[in-house]
Amino acid sequence: MSDNWDRYYSPTSVAEMPVFYTVLAVSLTNIPIIGYAIHNRDYLPIKSKNVWIVAGIGLGSTIFNVSFNILNGMMGFEGVLGYCRFWTAWMMSTLGLGLFLSPMNMRLIIYYRVFVKRRTHSYTHFTMAKFLRRYWPFFVLWMPVVVSSIVASVLPAHETVQLVVDHGLNTCHNNFSFLYFIFAYFAAQVFVAWGLYLRMRKIAKAFNEFQLALWTLLIFTAIFVLNLAVMLAQGTVYPWGRIFLAFANMVLFNSYFWTILGPPIYGHIFRREATLRRFMDDMHEDGILAQKAHIGNAHKHLYGVEDGTDSYVKQSDLGTSAHAPYSQMPTAVNPMESNTGTDQYSPYMQRLASASTTSISTVDAAAQSRGRLIL
Repeated sequence: MSDNWDRYYSPTSVAEMPVFYTVLAVSLTNIPIIGYAIHNRDYLPIKSKNVWIVAGIGLGSTIFNVSFNILNGMMGFEGVLGYCRFWTAWMMSTLGLGLFLSPMNMRLIIYYRVFVKRRTHSYTHFTMAKFLRRYWPFFVLWMPVVVSSIVASVLPAHETVQLVVDHGLNTCHNNFSFLYFIFAYFAAQVFVAWGLYLRMRKIAKAFNEFQLALWTLLIFTAIFVLNLAVMLAQGTVYPWGRIFLAFANMVLFNSYFWTILGPPIYGHIFRREATLRRFMDDMHEDGILAQKAHIGNAHKHLYGVEDGTDSYVKQSDLGTSAHAPYSQMPTAVNPMESNTGTDQYSPYMQRLASASTTSISTVDAAAQSRGRLIL
């Protein structure tokens, strides 16, 4: 993306087109992953990841990576590639960045509701009222870029972004105010994420499903800092800057999505029974911690499981054996996956026995001094 700075836009190098197609191919792998997760969303290790929210993260990652590289001119600006306002406002900002960042914060808000507010929302008997009551923060977080794209579509192109000729080369030229808004929106999302994490880290850090929260924050911050630094250095006017950001964004955006859905999908394909057993152990462990933390069964809502649902494994392919108590569950048929029923669970129970008493006492104290923010 070009701007009003003092360096001239360098023409597209021969290396940029192969890089663009590489990033495109890698990013498009998110689509079948999303489809597989949605198709098998009744498998609990997949369902527990909030499939529809994570699908938004994966889709936003794909759209952002493709549109950002198009805007940087890695494929030139001929034909539809020259519709700068469309690629910037709607594709990169609204369906890319907004659809990536807002679901990430929505995941943290779900954690916040469980661990800090002790409030949950029912998953059964879908109604629009329940849906909006549960997911309204997502729409609030996403709405600024939606509104900005509508405004950008109405304003004259020179006040937002337009295709211009820069020393004989076509390039997308961004108005400073529009560019500042995009970075301000990104920074606001990062601050919200850090605020949520710092508010609940002492309460939730002992729970298995919370372990990706810090990774969320690191991804958030790394993407923001890298892109801001390269933009301030005017690196995108040079091939090296465009190539660097293309690979950096590809790795950072996609790695978070793959980290969430990769393990349960791999387990569903190759180690279905063992993965479900391990998931059940994690739920059992979190259940004991939840009782000590005085939050009842609210932790189940992290996994997409209703309170009092004792037969929630019926969706799996394990048959009736999955309903047995943990200590009585039979071992896997494959001897490489497990030993005896007792040995299989001992590592998890050892982790439970060694859970930090400090974390539990922190939970008890936090339960008595909850904040007044309502999400």
